[in-house]
Amino acid sequence: QVAGGATVEKTVDMGGQGLLRIKVLSEGKPYSGVNVGLLMDGEFQKWISETARGVWEAQVAEGVYTVEIHPEDTGMGMSVRKLENIQVAGGATVEKTVDMGGQGVLRLRLQADGRPYSQADVALLINGEFQRWIDRTGSGTWEVRVAAGTYELQIHPQSERYPRTTLHGIEVPSGGTMERSYSFDELGTIRVKLMVDDAPYSSADVVLCEFGGDRRDFVSRGRGVFEIQAAEGFYDIEIFPYDDVSEKTIYDIEVAAGDTTEIEIQLERW
Repeated sequence: QVAGGATVEKTVDMGGQGLLRIKVLSEGKPYSGVNVGLLMDGEFQKWISETARGVWEAQVAEGVYTVEIHPEDTGMGMSVRKLENIQVAGGATVEKTVDMGGQGVLRLRLQADGRPYSQADVALLINGEFQRWIDRTGSGTWEVRVAAGTYELQIHPQSERYPRTTLHGIEVPSGGTMERSYSFDELGTIRVKLMVDDAPYSSADVVLCEFGGDRRDFVSRGRGVFEIQAAEGFYDIEIFPYDDVSEKTIYDIEVAAGDTTEIEIQLERW
């Protein structure tokens, strides 16, 4: 209540402010290739400004916060990092350091007919999931800088002469370079002959299944014979007949470079 001619003064304490500082490292050095977001009670508040290389700062009201660090280049294999339950008191400075892990270089060299081969696109994958296309840096050479870890490379030749090929289990060390070479001269052939009632059977689709989910169709050569070229490794084969013949899957067929693997498969009618 305010009486006539009087002045009433009230003070409202909006709470103190503190300074939140986030330092981001990679390979032990300040790293700027991220965006830093501030959250409170699970709700996004704002992006924090970078005030120096690898350092983000924000004046915030006292309270409990979460900080998320988002790599700018999602194709490098770095994951989003989250710092939770950061308590900031009024007048205090809270500093947190996040190490995004080391980085390395992944290099691929391709050959065909004994020479460097450049007519291809190369994709970087993690656990079978596409991350990015890799830039070609020279004749038959592709190179990318990534976080240390395990990757796959998927090679997409622009010529139908060569099959799409996936290289698995490529370990990139922190601070080092992992170089893989691959030659399309090292392909093997799978030849399948389908039989029904002791006679050649051609009325089917035959599919090669690669690790990671890639699928390619065999080429029919007639009289129940189907062929495909593939990199050295193990594959499954799926057969899809057109009529009253049961489908069938053959597992773990091994292909050796330069060799032909021949398989005769008996199919049953319904």
